[in-house]
Amino acid sequence: MLYRSTGPYPDLATAVAITDISPLDGSSFLPEDSIISAVANYAVLYQLATHHDDPARLSDMLKKAEPRYPAVYSFWEQRIGPNEDQTAKAWTKQDSEWNPVAHLEQTERLKFPFSSIKIDLLALDPQGSSMQGPPTIFTTLEVPSLAWAIGHGGTHMMVGPNGANWTARKRGDEAVRLMKANGGSDYDVEEALCLLMQAKMSIAFGATAKDLRSSDRLF
Repeated sequence: MLYRSTGPYPDLATAVAITDISPLDGSSFLPEDSIISAVANYAVLYQLATHHDDPARLSDMLKKAEPRYPAVYSFWEQRIGPNEDQTAKAWTKQDSEWNPVAHLEQTERLKFPFSSIKIDLLALDPQGSSMQGPPTIFTTLEVPSLAWAIGHGGTHMMVGPNGANWTARKRGDEAVRLMKANGGSDYDVEEALCLLMQAKMSIAFGATAKDLRSSDRLF
């Protein structure tokens, strides 16, 4: 509803029409916040929305959308939920065969700063995101593997303030200065590293998975 993303389910737009509700111009962390807060009903969701940017706009959207929730849930139950469950099972198996956090630590030569990490698979999320309290990665079904998701989101955690805190390390300030001088920000430096690591982890896992498939051990 917020971003008007139907992901790999274009028929959702006709199954549950919400064209009378204008999508957000910017972004909101309300969906992720509702997940980690275990929101189970609209009364709690309305209250949660008051703590986010533009609460009046969010509340208005929720009020218009609430009557259509049963239709959305029915669609999700039949079409989306099974795909999310299937991906979750596949990623659980990938984790048991090729621990991505351990490989990330080896590649970056850093210690992962948390004892556990939660992965939330969201079929309709327009893009991935992460947070560090609690450590959670929100990702889409379009992501090819758990290694890819943790390669990106896990690197944010590894080099962020709870981890290596790269901006405070030797020459970190120089990297930030150079990036800002060219129109960027310190986040752009970190994001570039995360993009590199998602690719490196995905390639490393793909090569291993190919070997495992040849011995009928993985898929």
